[in-house]
Amino acid sequence: MRHIDGDRHPRRSHVILRALMILRGPLFLLALLTLGPACQRPTRPPEPTESLVETTPDPDPDEAAGTSPADIEDADIEDLERDVIEGLADMGVRLLLAESCVEVDGRVNMDRGPVEVFACAPGGKTHESVLVLDCLPSGLHAGLLVLDLLPGRPFQYSPDGVLQPPTGDGVRIEVRWTDADGSRQVARAEDWIWNVFEERAMERAAWIFAGSYLSPRRGEPGKTDYAADKAKSLVTTYHDASSILENPWPGADDTRYHANIHAVPGVGTLVTVRFTPDR
Repeated sequence: MRHIDGDRHPRRSHVILRALMILRGPLFLLALLTLGPACQRPTRPPEPTESLVETTPDPDPDEAAGTSPADIEDADIEDLERDVIEGLADMGVRLLLAESCVEVDGRVNMDRGPVEVFACAPGGKTHESVLVLDCLPSGLHAGLLVLDLLPGRPFQYSPDGVLQPPTGDGVRIEVRWTDADGSRQVARAEDWIWNVFEERAMERAAWIFAGSYLSPRRGEPGKTDYAADKAKSLVTTYHDASSILENPWPGADDTRYHANIHAVPGVGTLVTVRFTPDR
């Protein structure tokens, strides 16, 4: 598995931001300006009014200056797309524009037992995650933005203790691998998760692009970091405010889901996970 060096991310960030400003518009530039590696661990879910896009400060005029969307006819779009593709690849995310999806490589981490996470990045909750994917969480978030997906907000509890479900665009998640016979296989993420209460695989549905949240940076008032980069949670079955993609189904029982021993191949099996807009 290729190791992703978080220190490489900042060196390419301005290239990705500039390209995305042209290809996808200022909204995505604003969202991506908040993303960065090595965030402080989140200590609480966001307030009800917080969201990744809404709380993002205006970009520095000097940083955002340059080609504007109005100049798109004069820009070399192929070069810009290549910059985006290469920048995301540095973060472990493969952008397939023609197929409107992003892919991340990884491996099977658990094929049985209780789980709260479907996929985490290295250093995440590997004791309860079906997969470990070799990417920076902020890279996956950026890739989803390129696909014109918009984050909503993570789950939260209302003042009277009622769980408010996550919001955001829907994402279809598929796992691809080669079995012991050399045959290529494809499964929905939900097929690899067993609902022990109902004694069947998780019902299929689009996962929610909640988008994690911005965590106050310790010792630096007014500055924030992207929570998923610290927690390493990519896709969670149990509601987790730091996760990028959350379980679409209601409920907050952390004993409900197990890795599906009837479907998940052996630990260590190499996989590719594909994320596609559910439209």
